[in-house]
Amino acid sequence: MQINMSHPLLSIVVPVYNVEKYIECCLISCLNQNVPSETYEIILVDDGTPDESIKRVLHLINTNSNIKVVAQHNKGLSAARNMGLSVAVGQYVWFIDSDDWIEYNILNIVFQQLNKDVDILTFCASNVINGTAYRRFSYGSMVNLNLKGVDLLSSPVFQHCVPFSIYRRVFLEKNALRFFENIFHEDTEFSPRAYYYAQKVICLNNVLYYVRQNPTSITRTFNFKKKTDLIIVACNLHDFTSDIEHEHHKPFNDIISLALNSSLENYFLLNSQQKKILNEYISKKRFLYRNMLCSTKLKYRLEGMLYFVSSRLFILAHSFFFRYFYKI
Repeated sequence: MQINMSHPLLSIVVPVYNVEKYIECCLISCLNQNVPSETYEIILVDDGTPDESIKRVLHLINTNSNIKVVAQHNKGLSAARNMGLSVAVGQYVWFIDSDDWIEYNILNIVFQQLNKDVDILTFCASNVINGTAYRRFSYGSMVNLNLKGVDLLSSPVFQHCVPFSIYRRVFLEKNALRFFENIFHEDTEFSPRAYYYAQKVICLNNVLYYVRQNPTSITRTFNFKKKTDLIIVACNLHDFTSDIEHEHHKPFNDIISLALNSSLENYFLLNSQQKKILNEYISKKRFLYRNMLCSTKLKYRLEGMLYFVSSRLFILAHSFFFRYFYKI
């Protein structure tokens, strides 16, 4: 489908896979906006969805010239986002998950901020549970300031979730920022790298994004691969820090430590084979203890000491003792 526009301000990339119940709500929210349709494009990436997701919104595709569909064999969320980015022509890119939705008539405010020539625009989101929206966080005193990404990366309100930010496309291209494919937790791997490079970030306190609390979504269902992928994320970020200024290592050390801790959540619910695999993963990546030792959080530094002595000791200590710290 051809789009009759040369350079829209914004490209909205929506990966589509097994969301026939939700895709129409998502797409309608993207269409019900208070800016001309030619100023933004919507790219639906059909990631080899086996259901009728695309068919469900065919009437919207056929009646809105700023929507286009690209298809690929099923490769996962990261690959679908990368595909959307590769065909996007907007000056900025917004990655939206197809079971969520955005605020109606909000793009006018968004465009005003994007016209300030930012690398990243970030904003607030709400979880929606049984029809009620609950704000997830607030940017407080950081609102409307011209920040560097590392300033936000080091703050307690930094958000890993990619759909809570809009990125300048040439900024992503200049810094070779793409999503690591074939893993879960791709946002945790991508966002810290993106924010490290960003020279101008603006935060909005407006809630622009609504997260559907869908119990069957990728982020809310158990999959053992998520645990090993968290270790991959930790290793990738460890490798990334070898090429950045040492003064900016601290937030990465915290994120790496969090990823390792998250990989061990509910360890004793795993079967013996899963425990063996996870133990081997963590044992082979013992160099990550250095990141834990340099964390800003005491609990991570203590775990790092145990990790240095023995990966087995680290796992047992986390499972038996350190879980109680997370309730504080």
